[in-house]
Amino acid sequence: MQKLGRRVLLVQTDVGDEAATVAAVDRIRTELGPITLLVNNAAYMKRQRPADITPRTWRAIFTINVEAVFHLMWLVREDMVAAGGGAIVNISSQAGSHPDPAMIAYGASKAALNSLTASAALAFAKEKIRVNAVSPGSSAPRAWTPSTRPPWHTCSARAHLLRQVPVGRMGEPEEIAATVAFLLSDAAAFVTVRSGRSRAVNDHRAWNGPWLPARARSRCHDQSIAEEVFNSMILSQSKPSSCRISSVC
Repeated sequence: MQKLGRRVLLVQTDVGDEAATVAAVDRIRTELGPITLLVNNAAYMKRQRPADITPRTWRAIFTINVEAVFHLMWLVREDMVAAGGGAIVNISSQAGSHPDPAMIAYGASKAALNSLTASAALAFAKEKIRVNAVSPGSSAPRAWTPSTRPPWHTCSARAHLLRQVPVGRMGEPEEIAATVAFLLSDAAAFVTVRSGRSRAVNDHRAWNGPWLPARARSRCHDQSIAEEVFNSMILSQSKPSSCRISSVC
């Protein structure tokens, strides 16, 4: 991005910490100016059997996947209103509409995120702020190695997924990033969410997956997806409870 003559700022923060998030947004405003484009990509997912879900896990997932998104949207809203408009893209998940007993809390959080996105889209439309959500299908994270690959991402599980995808392959991070970049651009000036629907980036059939290991856990959104969005246009990076908020002007 710097080679293209853009100014780039990376700020690492815990989006579950309200004060830290406010400080990060204030720093971006100070160094780069008003924020008119936002991608909420930080997420936390933990696969576990229903009997093992605790209130603590439930709160941790909802704090990152819903409350942090709400907080960031409302923090930058005034910037977008003052600028005459803006665009927000929230990264959701197929889990928000396809039940999975191993992801009860995560699926519920993404369903809540879809509702938040739809309601905000209607509320912000008169202020020329577009709000959309993207629900990635199964992608092929480049960052995984044999030692870092999640326990649930076995050869048999991958084969099961591929049997449900008509094109016969996993998605690429660039394909998801391209949709996000489009929704942030002026080319999508007439596009905003309605009726609680997010945009699915996949070629998937209804999920009826196998039961996956109880101890498995994963970052929901692969680092490479966020980096592709950043390379295309702008902002964000995920860890289980933190992200780098970035802005380009």
